[in-house]
Amino acid sequence: MYLVPLMPFGQMQYTRPDSAQMFNTIVKFDFTPSEDLAKAIVTSLQHSNLFENVYFTYGGDREPDLLVKGNILST
Repeated sequence: MYLVPLMPFGQMQYTRPDSAQMFNTIVKFDFTPSEDLAKAIVTSLQHSNLFENVYFTYGGDREPDLLVKGNILST
């Protein structure tokens, strides 16, 4: 309905943005929860200044003093 000149607005409800092929403003929406949420936690901890060093890794270069693990139940 937003393409009709008399209605300059439109309503859209899409429950799975990760499977979309085309949006109005971007070509594709990529969401990798296990990586994106872990990087968000790292950014939050870095900005809080609670720890001297906070980093994200895919695994195993060095042994950390503290390791954060969890399960994603839903997003």
